[in-house]
Amino acid sequence: MNVLFFVCDTLRAARLGCYRYFRNTSPTIDCLAAEGVLFEDFYCSGISTGNAFTCLHTGLPGIRHRYYATPAGACNVMNFNDTLPTLAEMVQSNTRHTTVAVDNLINFAGHMKQTVRGYEFYINPTRESGFPHPEYTAGEANARFLPWLRAYAGKEPFFAFVHYWDAHHVPYRAPGFRERFSQPRDSLDGLPVRKAAAGYDYVPDWGRVGSIVWDITLKDKFGKKVLEADGGLGTIEAARKEKGELSQDLYDCSVAYMDDQIRQVLDVLKEQGALDDTLIVLTADHGEGMGIHKSWGHGQLYEHTLHIPLILWRPGRLPQGKRIKGLSQHIDVAPTILELMGATQPGKPLLVRLGDRSPIAEFGRHDVRDTKMEGRSLVPRILNDAPGYDFVVTERRRTNKEVGQRAITMPPWRYIESTDGQQRELYNVADDPMECVNLVERDPDRAREFSGKLRGWIQAHLQPGEKDPMLSAFGE
Repeated sequence: MNVLFFVCDTLRAARLGCYRYFRNTSPTIDCLAAEGVLFEDFYCSGISTGNAFTCLHTGLPGIRHRYYATPAGACNVMNFNDTLPTLAEMVQSNTRHTTVAVDNLINFAGHMKQTVRGYEFYINPTRESGFPHPEYTAGEANARFLPWLRAYAGKEPFFAFVHYWDAHHVPYRAPGFRERFSQPRDSLDGLPVRKAAAGYDYVPDWGRVGSIVWDITLKDKFGKKVLEADGGLGTIEAARKEKGELSQDLYDCSVAYMDDQIRQVLDVLKEQGALDDTLIVLTADHGEGMGIHKSWGHGQLYEHTLHIPLILWRPGRLPQGKRIKGLSQHIDVAPTILELMGATQPGKPLLVRLGDRSPIAEFGRHDVRDTKMEGRSLVPRILNDAPGYDFVVTERRRTNKEVGQRAITMPPWRYIESTDGQQRELYNVADDPMECVNLVERDPDRAREFSGKLRGWIQAHLQPGEKDPMLSAFGE
């Protein structure tokens, strides 16, 4: 069985039709969901990009892999622990699959070797080595990947990691799709307007009526910023070239363009006779702010940034059209892929293959005594409706200048706390989907309860006398 692992940078779950978005942005992805398994409540273990991808590649949260910084952060804390095996290395060590990545994270400051290790082929569509280079389109990635796919698909089993950037504000390019969606500025005509129990009107995933940010024009370093654009906006030169505009419409156009490029990959697999023998896994590293909480970026711990898609497709081997409720997270992806491939988890043999209960050899090529994955394989949830997590924690810190933050997601609640204790936020996301009403002062007992849960989670990950790595990694 082949594995095609798509990670769509900055893709909100709520902007896909299969997650009930009101626009037809994602017919290909929606088809995969309809024929496969969709996880309704899938959340980031870490943001931004560097942290999130390391969680995906190791099955470990940031408090264990300790790669918190992101591209423009402090390079001195961006040293990945070489003793930790990566997903691709485990595939390479335990299967006969050819491994290939289509990605440019090696271009990041600090050079993310954890996204390169274990790949026999590493294809960088930028064809450059400098930082930053998130500005390639899915079409440019496919121009390098599809020839490889035609050469190998159907001839030998492969594991392919494909990283698309189109939903990232680089800015949005969406060639051929830029006119796909168009909403008159400040007009609610045709948009679904709902009433939140918290007492305000809102457009799902766009924002509170009266506070929706329809678009912004990027400014150079001498201009005035309309919004705080955390999470990286790409180069100003690229912004000028592409009109410098970020908008709700262009985000959706970019999602639609990326969806069409995914279709082209599937078409090539079908041409090569390999599609029916391929497991497809699609997820994201994080979502995007797009004006909510005055950010167009993805450096905040709210629903629009934390809730991301997870879809698995393999007709005949996985259920069709199954939607799974209950919490799951980034760190679950690697052990799930390994189990479905019949490979092993670090430090533990996998005794159950999908459709085959024969024991298989123990994992052997790494010293993994201290690197057991924390994530849980989702196969029991897919096949046996096993329960999800009681709560999940998302971690964020990127530079020496920023204060670290952690969030607990425990529907309907979200609690956010900074490492210095100055930020404390509590939301009932069911009643307050735009997270406008901070309940910390109104419900202090619940806030203390969540703060205690967070402290307990941190302590459970530390050795006696060990300092919180979100602080110690930054020299504090």
